[in-house]
Amino acid sequence: MADAILRPSGGAQWAYCGFSYAAQQAFPELADSEHAREGNAAAYYVAETLLGREPPIGTLAPNGHPIDAEMVECGKVYIDHCRKIMADASPRALLRVETKLTMHGLIHPLNEGTPDFFGVDVEKRQIRVPDFKYGHLGVDAYMNVQLIDYAAGACEALELTREDVADWLIVLEIVQPRCYKREGAVDTWTISGAHLFDLIDWLAQRAEYATRPDAMATTGEHCFHCSANIHCSAFQRVGGAAMDAARRAVVADLPNDALALQLKLVRRAQATLKAMASGLEVLAAHKLRAGERLPGFAMESKAGVQGWTDPKEALQVASLCGVDLRKPPMTTTVLTPKQALAAGFPDELLPLYTTRKSSIELTEVDDNAAAKAFR
Repeated sequence: MADAILRPSGGAQWAYCGFSYAAQQAFPELADSEHAREGNAAAYYVAETLLGREPPIGTLAPNGHPIDAEMVECGKVYIDHCRKIMADASPRALLRVETKLTMHGLIHPLNEGTPDFFGVDVEKRQIRVPDFKYGHLGVDAYMNVQLIDYAAGACEALELTREDVADWLIVLEIVQPRCYKREGAVDTWTISGAHLFDLIDWLAQRAEYATRPDAMATTGEHCFHCSANIHCSAFQRVGGAAMDAARRAVVADLPNDALALQLKLVRRAQATLKAMASGLEVLAAHKLRAGERLPGFAMESKAGVQGWTDPKEALQVASLCGVDLRKPPMTTTVLTPKQALAAGFPDELLPLYTTRKSSIELTEVDDNAAAKAFR
């Protein structure tokens, strides 16, 4: 096993499906996933900014992905939230950005990870763990294993016991600017320290089971983010059942209870198939980039979104033309080139100050097209 760590970020998998721990060692997440690279770059931006080293737009993150205007705009929501926590904290509170935590004593010797930010305020009797998510798919704070795990690490770092924190407030939060929920970008779950330690005990049991050689597979929503899902026979059976169900006729006039149940089942089946497709697409792209042939598929270059070559220079040029490119109310971000044209930016100047990044995408192709063209 190349990486045998029980990571908090994969907690939803190993806590609910013991088999996933060993399976994901054999099939780790592919590093060339565009979504993974983008998310890591966004996390790098918020961490560096909170540490007082804000990287400008266009800077390459350590993984080679550029920082863009959307990362800055979305990152500001998380950064402002963390700065408010800092401002409200007691003078001697422990506040840390991108600091490794170990849960070796409370949960398992292999359990460790690095939260985006955490705070332990002894005077206020409070632990705060706000986690930054850059994806569009909604993530809940309630019963979030990753947050519980990080809170356990914070307790272990200060050697806090169940008795020490029994009446403390444990505030666990998911900050997700690109997932538009009715309650806003911050989803909060507040529990007592006593409840936290009950969950820590449960998580320790799940960690012990996950590392057993006879751990069994259990399917559920946690499968969607498991890097081994397309290699898992249990998940394949669930996906196959979903595909079979899609071919069956559905009675049009259903009683309300049956309609509600049918809709729930179909939505879950859709989510399962979407997860299967996502995993297969990443694997297919990886094989094609490695030079292998995949019948019916190819990697094709596609024009990307048009963006500013240098946003600061564009702001200056636009100002000379009487156009304000600043996006209200966030004056640190600028309008997109398309929005700038609508605001009056001269279209003849646009090509001089913009660029269009191309991307390589997995595309379904007709292998017989060439044969038909030259028959």
